[in-house]
Amino acid sequence: MKTRVLITNSAAVLLALTSVTACGSANGGGGNGSNPKITLTMYDWTNSSQTYLNFINNDVIAQFEKQHPNIKIVYDEMKDPSSTDEQQMTAGGGPDIVLMDGPSESMLYAKAGWLVPLNQYAKQYGWDKMYDSWALSTEQWKGSLYALPVEDEIITMYYNKSMFQKYGWKVPTNWNEFTSLMQSIQSKGIIPISFGDSDNAMENEWPASILMTAGLTRTQYRDVLMGKLPWNSPAVENAFNKYLYIWNQGWIQNKEAYAITDTDAINLFTSQKAAITLSGTWQVGSWMQQAPPTFQYGNMAMPGWFDGIAPSYPVGVGTTIGINAHSKHQAAAAEFINWFYSKQHIQQQLSTLAQLSPVQGLSVAGANPHLQDQYNELQTAFKEGNYGYTAYTQWSPDVDTYMWQHFEDLEIGKTSVSDFLNKLEQLQKQDDQKGLVLNIQ
Repeated sequence: MKTRVLITNSAAVLLALTSVTACGSANGGGGNGSNPKITLTMYDWTNSSQTYLNFINNDVIAQFEKQHPNIKIVYDEMKDPSSTDEQQMTAGGGPDIVLMDGPSESMLYAKAGWLVPLNQYAKQYGWDKMYDSWALSTEQWKGSLYALPVEDEIITMYYNKSMFQKYGWKVPTNWNEFTSLMQSIQSKGIIPISFGDSDNAMENEWPASILMTAGLTRTQYRDVLMGKLPWNSPAVENAFNKYLYIWNQGWIQNKEAYAITDTDAINLFTSQKAAITLSGTWQVGSWMQQAPPTFQYGNMAMPGWFDGIAPSYPVGVGTTIGINAHSKHQAAAAEFINWFYSKQHIQQQLSTLAQLSPVQGLSVAGANPHLQDQYNELQTAFKEGNYGYTAYTQWSPDVDTYMWQHFEDLEIGKTSVSDFLNKLEQLQKQDDQKGLVLNIQ
């Protein structure tokens, strides 16, 4: 999920003036007996680490091409692949293999008719049995599978274990312990929770996901996302008011999260000016590559804000992958995806890139210790039912977009909780009519 980008609504207009590279009509397979030369294209984000680039170029692409000499993979990095995908696919082009920024994006692409249903390939390659059912269900639209869930992600709070030990602080398990901890940290002149989104408003999805997970039971949260419990119900309003109490106390970035970047917030934590930072599982991989904390740190779930709510993590799917419906070489694209996300390569990404995946039977032995902790906590959460949902995975698209675009308005008092939730409820109904509400497990 790391850095998400906005999908434009003006792609069709832009394409009237923009030339694109089309990959052809959707009628081809991976070749025939004569093994004609095939080129498959794929776009990715430019913020990839060198370790990841080495992995995909050397271990994935080069080895695949060696075993499939008639297939060439063209891998292009760009700042905003989502907008490029949308513009090109609207005009009948785009990359053969489509990397997307989560289920909300893949659902929109499926609805637009840009993705190939993967049901036949799921049976052919065993994808339907390979992935955890909760994650695979987020990639389905109208009964068909349109993408594979690439990353398992947890939104978490990393805390400075060394600092906690120094001051005798304990990881909180309920609201009273949480407020006491926040007050104690603040009294030391330390920022309780660092967080910044000035460079990417979509990161408001992180505190919003925690808000709903800590402020509602999982059943209530699921019912809201499926339209069974209104967004403007008293239970949701109480959760939002609780978040605003935390915000107004200055416990989250001194009420200035919108004034700093995510990188700034992480630096406040690593420089020990903040005791806790709000981020996700992806941060472990970033720290493995550069500037890890010089102190011991751990991850903690936000405790429940009301009685009967256990400390829980919002859990979701990050990157997803599918096949362009305009591709001439759909079967070859499926073969490459199966190679890219084979058990071997997924296991390799876990150990070298600290990337969790919703694939059954993974081994975390030898992986980064923090990743092992997160994986084990995730399995426990699923077993006990103590987990929530992430805005970028399970929220319907229009609800999610309005939320992150206007979350700051809520924080600074520009809009009221009541007006904000009334708007979300209106958008929920619209998304439901469009068939864009997931059947959440």
